[in-house]
Amino acid sequence: MGNLFLLIISCLNKNIKLIINYLLGPLLFVLLAWSLYREIIHQPDLPERWQQIKTSWKQYQFWIVFLLMFVNWGIEARKWQLLMDPLEKFTLLRSFKAVMAGCSITMLTPNRIGEYGGRVMFVEESHRLRAISLTILGSISQLTITMLMGTIGLFILKSGYIADLAKFEPVSWLLSNSLFFVSLIVTVTLLLLFFRVNFLIGIISRIRFLKNLVKHIAVLDVFSGKQLL
Repeated sequence: MGNLFLLIISCLNKNIKLIINYLLGPLLFVLLAWSLYREIIHQPDLPERWQQIKTSWKQYQFWIVFLLMFVNWGIEARKWQLLMDPLEKFTLLRSFKAVMAGCSITMLTPNRIGEYGGRVMFVEESHRLRAISLTILGSISQLTITMLMGTIGLFILKSGYIADLAKFEPVSWLLSNSLFFVSLIVTVTLLLLFFRVNFLIGIISRIRFLKNLVKHIAVLDVFSGKQLL
């Protein structure tokens, strides 16, 4: 009876993979193609844009930007490969495919939610929940850098333009200063959370109704400070 059950489960898993490969894959491609087509034809200045693109092909700057696009995705693939290392070994090609799947699905979902689902499809089923926590860690790293550089930019503005603004528009000056201090607090909080993940896991493990979550996020504790940096 037990062997029969395992055989049924195995057959179901194969059927699910077949559905994903031969039904959902082509369906996703059609949806993406239709979505892109609608976006393009509704551009108000489409003829001018198309002429601009055709002109750009003859300029070396266009091809530099085109190649840098692959460099960008390549770095993202390498980062994903490093993130998944505690769970399973990814080749760079497989990691690149996962990144591309995430980019494709996220076009159909709000706030990049689909990116997690697209990437996790390339992870072994038994590792997927923990892979989500690693993906979130990667997103926190990106958000932290964005906030850090933005806060530095606000500080530079604060030392010049915002200071002059106080003479003419006190309300705008107050809002600008408030934005800077809020950004500073958020950035410091993100940095502490990112580099002290083990501390966060310790807090969660003490909360009774969150204890079951610890086994899925404990994998975050394997990274050294150097790796996180």
